[in-house]
Amino acid sequence: MLDIYRQGGPLFMNMLTLLLILIVIFFIVRLMTSDEKWYSVIKNLGIVALALGILGQFVGLFSAMRQIEAAGGINPGILAGGFKVSMITTMYGLVIFIISKLLLILKPKN
Repeated sequence: MLDIYRQGGPLFMNMLTLLLILIVIFFIVRLMTSDEKWYSVIKNLGIVALALGILGQFVGLFSAMRQIEAAGGINPGILAGGFKVSMITTMYGLVIFIISKLLLILKPKN
């Protein structure tokens, strides 16, 4: 699992992990205060995580295509591997988005 995290790239994976930590912290604060403003903060952080994951995939694909262009051609297996690695940030962002949505379902009773 740690290997997949490293393959996703430190920049985007660390930013996504920070967003996940913030979502959990704000959820705990929301449970303690029952303040509805945290609802929108959690929702927006989940959306940002999803968008950041997609951006990470596009940056990875752009980098891979630039290297393929420089090489002049490439084996289809290597190309498929590059696509697979580029999807890691998107999947991680989607998982964080789903977690944020699940946490929003757990609305405390006032």
